[in-house]
Amino acid sequence: MDPLACFSIDGEEAFRRQAMEVFRYQAMHIPVYKAYLEAIRVDPEKVKQWEDIPYLPVSFFKTHAICEEGATADVIFSSSGTTGQIPSRHRVADIRIYEQSFLKAFELFYGDIPGILSARPLAFVSGTERVFAGLYDGATDS
Repeated sequence: MDPLACFSIDGEEAFRRQAMEVFRYQAMHIPVYKAYLEAIRVDPEKVKQWEDIPYLPVSFFKTHAICEEGATADVIFSSSGTTGQIPSRHRVADIRIYEQSFLKAFELFYGDIPGILSARPLAFVSGTERVFAGLYDGATDS
């Protein structure tokens, strides 16, 4: 399964196919999700629509390592948590997925990144410098 395929979805039917492919992949390769589906008696092969895909409870991100079997995390995102609470931890095995998501969302709302960077300086959020690496080099300050 290509983890970046979700960025080339071009319509509702393609979304439906991709959602079901990702669900079945995760049901097989993420031990915590597989065990959860077994506990709630959901057979992944009997799920026919993306709307019927069971969501993993958010609380599991506080108590379990949610990741593909054998994968190591490129980065771990943590919630701030509520005072005295255990923070949620989101392990990301392939940071390229987050980088593409960030770039696609940025372009959707603000336009072409090289054009934006050449038109005006931007303040970056901590951690985004790597996403924009190389894009700013050719930009000129206005």
